[in-house]
Amino acid sequence: MNFLKDILLIISFALVVFFGMKYFNKKDDLKIKEEKLNIEYKKMENDKDSINKIIFKLNMKIDSIRKINNGLEIEIKKQDIKIIESEKKSIITQEKLEKMIEKIKVIRRKIKYLKQNPTKKVGNDLTESLKNKL
Repeated sequence: MNFLKDILLIISFALVVFFGMKYFNKKDDLKIKEEKLNIEYKKMENDKDSINKIIFKLNMKIDSIRKINNGLEIEIKKQDIKIIESEKKSIITQEKLEKMIEKIKVIRRKIKYLKQNPTKKVGNDLTESLKNKL
């Protein structure tokens, strides 16, 4: 009977050792998984930080491009105003030119008329005309 008790005790001890080792190995596996997850988490944090830096740089570029764009839009508006003013001036100049052309046509007609019908000067008109020419 003692023999049977010894065997049962040895078997019980072996089972306790077996399940104990299995339990501790399971904890080691969990620790390894935890370490892997921590490493992966740190890598993801580093990736997140580098992506945030890239986003920050891109936002800075976007801001500078927007400032340049706003400046160019202001310059375009100024140029549009200058174009409108130039168009108004050109219309006024065109009107003045047309008036001058009309005056020149009138003067040419008068010259042509005077060439065909010169004024006849006699007496005092002739002497006054000669004085003015000298």
